[in-house]
Amino acid sequence: MTRTGWKDITIVGRATAEEIGDRVEVEWKLSGAPDLEWAEIFQMADVSERQGTLEWVLGGGPDVLHDVVRWFVPAKHVEDADTEVRHRLVMANGRFGAELTDVEDEDGGGVGVVSGLPDGRPEPDH
Repeated sequence: MTRTGWKDITIVGRATAEEIGDRVEVEWKLSGAPDLEWAEIFQMADVSERQGTLEWVLGGGPDVLHDVVRWFVPAKHVEDADTEVRHRLVMANGRFGAELTDVEDEDGGGVGVVSGLPDGRPEPDH
């Protein structure tokens, strides 16, 4: 999916794909295949500290593969993983979409171009 005509990525389904011991492979089907930059934002998103088993707390994060998020998680933490994936999705959509506001469209006009100082005051003329 290119930045032109960008629409937020959503989760359209979730399935348990495979069980290995006490871990399950969970797949979240996405509404489209996101850009590589979106996937990086998703994977690096700041999340709260995990609570639960050591395997969950110290475990890795989800992977984005085309239009699927895939993650091996302890079976008793599937719902925790779902919450984390949804949080990461919101963070990635937000950051990726916010970056678009700084990009000019093809005709040179702004696409919601953000300007001004961080405190909301307008930038001084130079």
